[in-house]
Amino acid sequence: MTLQDELDQVASQLRRALSPGELEELDDAIDRVRMLQLVEEGLAVGDVLPDFALSDSHGRIVTSDELLARGPLALAFFRGPWCPYCSLALRGLDEARPAIERQGASLVAVAPVPAAELGRLAGERGLGLRLLSDPGARYARICGVRFEMTAGFTALYQRLARRFGLETPEVDPRTGWQLPIPATYVAGQDGVVRYAFADPDWARRADPADIVATVARLAQAVEATG
Repeated sequence: MTLQDELDQVASQLRRALSPGELEELDDAIDRVRMLQLVEEGLAVGDVLPDFALSDSHGRIVTSDELLARGPLALAFFRGPWCPYCSLALRGLDEARPAIERQGASLVAVAPVPAAELGRLAGERGLGLRLLSDPGARYARICGVRFEMTAGFTALYQRLARRFGLETPEVDPRTGWQLPIPATYVAGQDGVVRYAFADPDWARRADPADIVATVARLAQAVEATG
């Protein structure tokens, strides 16, 4: 079973638990994000991955420069530990991590979540994956994949989270709830994006096998020219 198969199962289960009105609100929210054209206007193959300096789950600042100095870089945005789709995606990425690192590449997952909370997430779920904190989803905005949830949808999501026993973050009424759409990029050592995935539907995620395959191709290209 692929990661997307598992995501589809979770999506189906969650949708069956919603009322017709809630389903309509959910679909409207996804359509709104789709209309923002973040996928079309965000990073694409051939673009240069923007520089970053973000804190990891131990409070250490990690930069794109230091990671790219070692080899290719795979970067995946996720929403937070409260998101069931993110939980599956993080597990899939963590399972793919050894194969990615064997090719001399780095893998990071970025979320608008405080570093301390990311540390708890990694410890509770036994993740070896490096998690980076992106306050206010500012780096996601630079990459063109940040959106702001409407007040109505924020209220719906918080209501559903309570129903399913999930904890969503406190939302600052001055700034709203800023989140990234599911987006994953693989950049070569030159920083140029060689693989890009983004989807306004948070139940759709990049296939870890595609990330591994891209990193392998980059490693083979380096060997061929070395």
